[in-house]
Amino acid sequence: MISLRLAFADIRHDAVHFLCAVILIAAMIGPLLVLLGVKVGAVTVLLSDLRDSPDNLGIFIEGAHEFSAEDVERVRALPGVGFAEGQNIVTTTGRLALQKLPDGNRSISGGYGTTGAGDPLTELGGTLAGDELLLSEAFARRLRVEAGDRVAILLERGPPHTGAIEPEFKVLKVLPDETITGNYVLLSADTVAWIEAYGFGYAVPAWSVSEGLPLSERQDSFEKIRIYAVDLSVLPDLARRLEEILGVQTSSRAREVLAILKLESNLNAALSFVAGAGVIGLFFVLMAHFWSAVRRKRLSWSMLSLMGMAPIALAAVPVTQAALVSLAGFAGGLLVYLVVERTIGAWFGAVLGGVERVAILPVDQAVLVGVGVVAISVSSSAAAGYAIMRTDPAAIIRSS
Repeated sequence: MISLRLAFADIRHDAVHFLCAVILIAAMIGPLLVLLGVKVGAVTVLLSDLRDSPDNLGIFIEGAHEFSAEDVERVRALPGVGFAEGQNIVTTTGRLALQKLPDGNRSISGGYGTTGAGDPLTELGGTLAGDELLLSEAFARRLRVEAGDRVAILLERGPPHTGAIEPEFKVLKVLPDETITGNYVLLSADTVAWIEAYGFGYAVPAWSVSEGLPLSERQDSFEKIRIYAVDLSVLPDLARRLEEILGVQTSSRAREVLAILKLESNLNAALSFVAGAGVIGLFFVLMAHFWSAVRRKRLSWSMLSLMGMAPIALAAVPVTQAALVSLAGFAGGLLVYLVVERTIGAWFGAVLGGVERVAILPVDQAVLVGVGVVAISVSSSAAAGYAIMRTDPAAIIRSS
């Protein structure tokens, strides 16, 4: 406690000297925080532009192939896969006619596809039931339905035409135009398989269709697999692994993501170099500052020692001062960061497409910087504390 009181008293007595140390720390830490914020902000803005569209997580297999259900399961099991469903050309190019129930007086056709848990286009928490579907906003508007309403899908068997059914479905969710444009309906993989099976003449017991070939004899094969990565960071590696495992050519935004990740790596290297040089310089400057302060006040330390104050308590005074000065300097650095961040945000925000914040400083990284500044300052003051402990008070007083 006595060390803390002496530290505060000495700071008040020699305020200008310690204020210079605070300004020195703030002048060095402030620009480093700005560089860190700009680095994080630049990468965040670039990646957020890609994250805004779920399609950027997609990995598209080029050409038509023949994949089995086992191939689809193998893809789903790969690390980094958020969603994978098999698809056929008839699904990606075909259309379905829907009619509102119970009083729909006309049918409207639209495209269709599969969805399920993990699909970034739908953000479903689970899988669709066999009697549920999702509609695009445009399709729902034309059918004049909303979530909770029921619709019928008009299916015909053939060609040649040998029958027709109208299975009923509940509209679970209406997807906004920003997600899917035009008339489009998304169904579970099982439902799409039943639609295709019925059209090709198979029996579909789930819809009470017993006429036709046994559904168990139908071989599940797919010409494409609709794949989405769980996150942009895994997209490049996942695309490469899919090409190796499936022996196909893929297209994705992997190149753009790799460019951003490489930019982040280069920025990290540059920031580490600048920060390392700053840390070394700060350490030696602060060490010289606290050591010179102790040297100037040798007589005072000697008098306190002769009055009975323990050497370790005396050594704790410059260490305590270092902690207080570093906290004040870090606070000043944060103030510098806030001023510069607001300024560059006002200057460049509009130029960068209305970006609200050009520099972003995460709280956890700011805390780490603050802890590092205190650690550097306290460790640099150790030489001053050691000098006090090694001082012979009697010799100092005799030579004064």
